[in-house]
Amino acid sequence: MDIRFIAYDMIQRILPQIDQITRDTSISHFLLMFGYRMFSFYFPLFLIEKGYSVPQIGYVYLFIYLPIALAAPFVGFLNHKINPALLTIIGIAGYACYALSMLFAWDFWIFLLLQVMLGIAAACYFVSSRAMLMGFHLKNPNRSFGWFYSSSLYVDILAPALGALLIWFGNFYLVFLASLIAHVLNVIFVAWRLYAKAKVLKDHTNIRQMAGNFKEMGKGLAHRMMLAALAVSLATLFVTGIYRSFFFVFLREEGWQEQSILLYGTISSIAFALFSLLVIKRLGRESSVQAIREGGGIFSLTTILLGFGVFFAPLLNFVSVLIITLLHGAGGMMVGSGKSGLLSKRFFAYPEEAGALDTIFAPLASAFGSLAAGLMIGVWGFGSVFMGAGMLVGGTVIAAFFLGKRNFG
Repeated sequence: MDIRFIAYDMIQRILPQIDQITRDTSISHFLLMFGYRMFSFYFPLFLIEKGYSVPQIGYVYLFIYLPIALAAPFVGFLNHKINPALLTIIGIAGYACYALSMLFAWDFWIFLLLQVMLGIAAACYFVSSRAMLMGFHLKNPNRSFGWFYSSSLYVDILAPALGALLIWFGNFYLVFLASLIAHVLNVIFVAWRLYAKAKVLKDHTNIRQMAGNFKEMGKGLAHRMMLAALAVSLATLFVTGIYRSFFFVFLREEGWQEQSILLYGTISSIAFALFSLLVIKRLGRESSVQAIREGGGIFSLTTILLGFGVFFAPLLNFVSVLIITLLHGAGGMMVGSGKSGLLSKRFFAYPEEAGALDTIFAPLASAFGSLAAGLMIGVWGFGSVFMGAGMLVGGTVIAAFFLGKRNFG
């Protein structure tokens, strides 16, 4: 028997409770993030190596995230005309080209253009992947999206450790070569497992009809429960942009050596990949809005605690930071899965548009979070920015709860 069929059979035995489309899409997500996380986990350190300032790092992440949000509606339309699996393959190929381009030295402005290319590739991948999931009318959307999102967490059992080894024994260029190989394998997997299935999602919708679909969705978004849930989700994603872009820079500012940061990245990734199994189990028992409300509260408290620890340095030792970030990641995962599950159930008749809308939220909020952090950290410092960010999420959770208390929960 071919080795690829043996490997796939093993995965099916490990994950028997997942429906086929969720399993195959999650495996593709795993491969995509494996290729990306080997270097993205330490990307801020790479940018510092290149001599970029904190505001410039903020611009780099803005140029990654903003194109995702801007391209998402167009990709959503293309999903009506083109097999979503083909668009997914185009997105993965964009990631491969990005990894290859990082092997060369570029000036700052060309480097920013490469981030735009990555953002467009990400839009192709994530809009189309979500459209495939939503288009097959999932039995339990919260749990399915929990598996989809958590597949990138299982990457963290291996990818950051492998990336750290390649950086430690070689340099970042070895990581980019390994990333390129992973993306090529993912293209092969999607063509093999998803291309034929996804053909059924193509239809004859034109731009006018799609605009009408978005208009109908807009009416649904105006519902009090949806507004409350999305407000919490957007606030959480905004803070995620701050956290994702500057957390390792923050640890460096706190006096952590590169070896300690690489070790932390490896251990925290493995720990959270295992911890996420408990989060998924809980997601299967909760409604979408309950997951958003509870996850937002956890996310808020841990962000505040992290900022509070800056003013009491002994609190931020290796173990305490690990515990805080585990809970912080769990809160973010609950909010993200709840938000996608809510959109999937609410707009099951418009999977392409719902996939585009879902893809817009995360990069748009994260883009402005990264930009805001790049401008604020130099003025107020990490402690104040983290505490303020946590209060923003906490205040949004409280306000949203009282705004929609008849429906929220």
